[in-house]
Amino acid sequence: ILASRTMTVAGPTWSDVTLQIDAEIVSNCPSCGDIQRLVFRYLDPDNNCAVYFSRYYGVVGVEQWTGGRRMFAEVPLSPNVGQWYTLGAVVMGAGVEVHLDGVLMLGWTLPDGTTRGRIGLSTDRDQAYFDNVIVHSCAP
Repeated sequence: ILASRTMTVAGPTWSDVTLQIDAEIVSNCPSCGDIQRLVFRYLDPDNNCAVYFSRYYGVVGVEQWTGGRRMFAEVPLSPNVGQWYTLGAVVMGAGVEVHLDGVLMLGWTLPDGTTRGRIGLSTDRDQAYFDNVIVHSCAP
C-alpha cells in the first residue's frame, strides 16, 4: 500500500526492460487525480518515465519528465473501482509499449534520450494496492 502522492523507487538502474504490475482501483476519488504509475528510468523526481492508468481521467498512458517538464501520450480507458488490472511496459531504447491486461494499448517514442534509471511505483491516491511486480531485462 502506498500513501497519497507517493513515489517509491528501489534497486539498480535498468535500461531495456519489460515491466509488469497488478494494481487495483480502490475507490473513485475525484479530488486526488486517481493515477497509479509503474515508474522506470527514474533519475530523480524531475527526471523519470512511467506508464499509468487513471479512473478519474479515464486514460492509460506513458509519460516522461525531463527537467520538471512533462511529455506524454494517452488513450481512453474506463477502469472499474474494485477491479485489479495488470499494467505493463516494454521499454527498448527510446520505444515504449504500454499494455493493460495483456493488450497493447499504445506505443510511444520517448522524446528525451534517457537510457537508464531505477524502477518504482507511484500513486496520487489516498491509498493504492500493487502486487506481483515483475521486472525482466531485455538486454541482448
